[in-house]
Amino acid sequence: MDSEHVTDQELVTRLRRLGAQATVATPAFDYDRLLERHAARVAGARRRQALARGAAVAMVVVITAASLWRLGEPDTAPPLTDAGDAVLGVQDAMPVPRIVRADTYFAVAALEDHLASLDDALNDARVNAAPADVARLERTRAELLTSYTQLRYAERVSANF
Repeated sequence: MDSEHVTDQELVTRLRRLGAQATVATPAFDYDRLLERHAARVAGARRRQALARGAAVAMVVVITAASLWRLGEPDTAPPLTDAGDAVLGVQDAMPVPRIVRADTYFAVAALEDHLASLDDALNDARVNAAPADVARLERTRAELLTSYTQLRYAERVSANF
């Protein structure tokens, strides 16, 4: 029984020494700080979300304004009176660009557009019974069609290599 009393005494002295050495340390992370951090994260998320919404609204406004601006452009082409003016109007409206090291797709598209506009002018000249204009437009169309077939052939040859 005496040995138990000595063991208890030693335990009591150890606990007293431990209590004397230990200072009251504040916890590094408590419930109040947890709530503060959570509130700060929620506020940051709200700010980021508001910023993202603002950017999205700005993009929609810019795209809408650009679309409306493009739709609102006036048509500056003068009214055409006969087939001769139609060809001149087409040539003025669509200047033939110089092709320098460009992909053949753009050249083919430009030739197809030019051929379509000449077909329209040719139909207009036939309706208005202008044989001189019809002959001139047919010659121009034949030259463009020859260029178009040569360009298509070159495109096919280059695609095979």
